[in-house]
Amino acid sequence: MALAGVEVDARVMTRRYKGSGYFKLLSAETFADMNRLEEASDLYAALLGAPGGPPCSHTEYGFVLLRKGELARAKATIQAELATGKECPLASLAMVRVSLNDGDYEAAGRRLITLWESKGELVQANAHFLWDGLSSKQLDEIGNSLNRDGASGSFPPDLVETLKDSLHRGDTTQPLPSPPSSQHRRKDDSCGQEMASHDQGSSSEALLQSVACLFYAGDYRTAAVKARMLVVNEASRSAGLYWEIKANQKLAVLALDEAGRNAPNSPKMHVLLGDIFRQRERYPEAEAEYKKALAVSSELAGALLGLSTTYFLENKWDEALSSAERVLKENSNHPRANLLVAEVLVARHEYAGAEPHLKVSLAADPEILPRVHALLGNCYAASDRVPEAIHELELALPSDEDGGIHYQIAQLYKKSGDPMAAAAALKVTQQLKQEHVQRDTVIFREIHQSLQSSD
Repeated sequence: MALAGVEVDARVMTRRYKGSGYFKLLSAETFADMNRLEEASDLYAALLGAPGGPPCSHTEYGFVLLRKGELARAKATIQAELATGKECPLASLAMVRVSLNDGDYEAAGRRLITLWESKGELVQANAHFLWDGLSSKQLDEIGNSLNRDGASGSFPPDLVETLKDSLHRGDTTQPLPSPPSSQHRRKDDSCGQEMASHDQGSSSEALLQSVACLFYAGDYRTAAVKARMLVVNEASRSAGLYWEIKANQKLAVLALDEAGRNAPNSPKMHVLLGDIFRQRERYPEAEAEYKKALAVSSELAGALLGLSTTYFLENKWDEALSSAERVLKENSNHPRANLLVAEVLVARHEYAGAEPHLKVSLAADPEILPRVHALLGNCYAASDRVPEAIHELELALPSDEDGGIHYQIAQLYKKSGDPMAAAAALKVTQQLKQEHVQRDTVIFREIHQSLQSSD
């Protein structure tokens, strides 16, 4: 249900609010989550250059700069957020991260204890921000420091437990540990106060602050409900969609994790988690999940295909080929497995070997047929069968998202003596390249389809 909400909201956001700061912020966050830091940086920089940007833009950009190793710029960017006077729950946590990057663990510890005592839920729900991008050596030093602090009693035991748990699991799709003890809960209950204020008729701005507070405190369900109240108001709709998407993404992943814990040895759940990690370009985690599925069911086609795709995306061609061929041993006519074998062979410029596999893949689902035609076009072009190559690439044109196929076909038009068609194709290439930079990056369609197929 939550993932369906993400898809609907993302389509509305893309169609009607593509120029809004909240759409750009959501896109920047998605790039950052996929470790595409340069693209994320460009979007954040554009946001900061515009007046009245969304809250926490500076702080999130600061975290990206920290991951890139640009410490001075990161610190200045985070401090600029604090200077705006806008409420950003993450800013105080970001200053802890700055201290960690400086190697000043004592200062980081003092900040953390203060934050834990006033906003424990914030630390618990967002501790992963403290570790992203740190070196293995830094993580080891922090782990050793936590062990010493825990043994000496200088840190609250539940804070040590929360930090060690976050440090070891590394990703944010895993369940949070139990909530902090009551003595470390937020003393002023600011989220609750803001909600009460809104119920008495306060502005959308107060509700917006409350939704952000709830989200960063890890109360995603309430945040989603209250974000819907922002969506119904045109003036606050883009902000409401932003928070509803973020909250529903968290709820969907947590629901999936809960299902996995209820059936810990279910290979299907491991495949679904692998698909999520792969879609987010977190390939080592994806590999691990697919291998867990295969440990239970050694010839599970979904796991083998997911693993083969992951290997291919990592340029591990031998491993990708081996995994796909295991599927073909059971079913030599499997369209997707044949396509994966062809992908590897084309990447190796072994076009003659790829052709038979691609012809079998013509029986694949319509959604992947354009890719089959594109690869067949490459094979025909490599053997100078220009008319056949043009025909196949023309069939692939509707799937061209970045202009690459139009560029290929332009070269073939030129080779066949049709300069006008080549010029027209090159013009479309440039248009698609420009559009690709701003293309919607928030619809997790692959995850949604995977969940539907498991019903």
